[in-house]
Amino acid sequence: METRDALVAEVAVALSAAGFGEPRRHARRLVASALAISRADLFGHPDRAVDEKQISRIRAMLGRMVAHRLPLACASRRIPGGKRRRH
Repeated sequence: METRDALVAEVAVALSAAGFGEPRRHARRLVASALAISRADLFGHPDRAVDEKQISRIRAMLGRMVAHRLPLACASRRIPGGKRRRH
């Protein structure tokens, strides 16, 4: 199993490569959101293990952010058919 900190690093590298500004900050927000924890909990317990289901959720959110240049708020929603919802 991977740790929270390792996933933050993985996500930050991907966001940086995709041209997102402040990739580490966005990575921490994405991982905390996907795990349904506070950023304080993420900072306080970076060595906690993350299970495969949670890893899949994090990578799916990351994929949506990178593929569509979405902010975290949009990437965390599941959109049927892969299309963005219009409000």
